[in-house]
Amino acid sequence: MFKNIFSLKNSIGRKEFLISFLVLTACYLLFIEFSFRTVIEQLGKGQFYFIASNFKPPFENAKLVVNLIFGLFYIFINIKRCRDLKVSPFVQLIPLSHLIFIFSKGVDLSKKSQNEENIAFQDSESIIIEKTKKNLVYVGIFSIIMLFAGFTSGYIVSMGDVFWVKYPLPLGFWLSTSAIAMSSIFYILAVKAAKKRNLGQIKVFMIATLLSGIGFAVFQIKGYGELIDEGANFRNSIMVTDGRYGDYFEIKYKGQFIEVDANDYLIKGKVLSESQMNELKSFMKSFENTDKPSGYNIPSLSPNFVLYFKNEPLSLQNGKLIKPNGEVIQYLDMKRLKFLAWNIRDGRGDFFHKGKLGKDFHIFYKGKELSYKNRSLMFGNKILSAPLQNKINQSRDTSTSYLYLITVLHFLHIFGALIYLIKMVKISFSSTFDDSNELSLRLGAIFWHFLGLLWLYLLLFFLFIH
Repeated sequence: MFKNIFSLKNSIGRKEFLISFLVLTACYLLFIEFSFRTVIEQLGKGQFYFIASNFKPPFENAKLVVNLIFGLFYIFINIKRCRDLKVSPFVQLIPLSHLIFIFSKGVDLSKKSQNEENIAFQDSESIIIEKTKKNLVYVGIFSIIMLFAGFTSGYIVSMGDVFWVKYPLPLGFWLSTSAIAMSSIFYILAVKAAKKRNLGQIKVFMIATLLSGIGFAVFQIKGYGELIDEGANFRNSIMVTDGRYGDYFEIKYKGQFIEVDANDYLIKGKVLSESQMNELKSFMKSFENTDKPSGYNIPSLSPNFVLYFKNEPLSLQNGKLIKPNGEVIQYLDMKRLKFLAWNIRDGRGDFFHKGKLGKDFHIFYKGKELSYKNRSLMFGNKILSAPLQNKINQSRDTSTSYLYLITVLHFLHIFGALIYLIKMVKISFSSTFDDSNELSLRLGAIFWHFLGLLWLYLLLFFLFIH
């Protein structure tokens, strides 16, 4: 059989030529079928790789395809030579084995190239994941920027034709600024340690970042407490109208009428001493809960004080306040007396904000500051007109409401970020710290630094605008 196959005396016709070419091609493809399948697999995944790698060609090593084409061309040419020399074409099985050996080297190279390609594909996939997550963070940041831009713009627009109260920011807000600045520094150091896979430093710096962030929250709460102590509540009026001293009730202390100037209580033009003010608060405490529908009962009153209602002294009989004509003070007037007691307890006279107008707080109208004289607000050199006086009596302290709304909204974002920091601290204490953990750390750093910059912007905004 083999003798006939390799006989040099055989002559080749067209039919034999075609059969020889098909048979040898089949043998050739049989040897490289596993490598040819590799080509198909690469083509099959080429579409995704093509898109994911920003229009890079799917083949890094073209030797596999070149060898395939060259092998088929080699068979065709040599069969033609065998026909011219009248030699059996199956002699080509001998050099074909050499070709297969050479091609197998190409297959090895293609496998190596495929492994390198898989590694590059995985790297490309990780880059895509990182970019996707970063884009999500940036979208969130952009939405937050738009949110606070809307509120700060609304703040400025609202200042137009209303009465606006301005006062210094509490100390707690300045301390919280220092805390969040320190936390950002610690976070930067933690990210640098993560790149070096220094688990010890990651733990230390992440704990420091978390504690500084908690410090920011604590100082913020302290700042809100300072605002409340100064009379700057989330929702209150600018002027005291309910229970305003002198409108219905007045008080005599040891034979002298107590007077009010802004938020100061005076006798003969002198501010009451601390002990006198405490004595007045103690006297008025009896009236803090006297507006109950079921009635009230006052056991006794200090002999140093005399309460006046519409310029008439009141007396206490059987636990009730009685006018000189014998009439009992009615429920509505007792409610006014309760509000007066609350105002004295909280140190309010004519303004809800504590302190002195022009020093501790300022009131503006259409960009011009108001002054105060003889219990009247002055717009320029003139007493505020009756319509404007009525308007300010009904006005709410919009500026303080905006201050609370904007800063509390920022505080809520900080609170959410603190939860994320706790998670990152927990991860830093794990035995391994891989690329995904580093990515989470860096993404958290982007958002945390943004919150720090946002707070700095808000602080400067309130410093120069509020």
